[in-house]
Amino acid sequence: MDPNGVLTNFTYDGRGRVVTIAVG
Repeated sequence: MDPNGVLTNFTYDGRGRVVTIAVG
């Protein structure tokens, strides 16, 4: 678990590139 309460998720954008999304 992230002590800051922020989860980093990896996903793909419309062009197949890997992008990170900070959720929290």
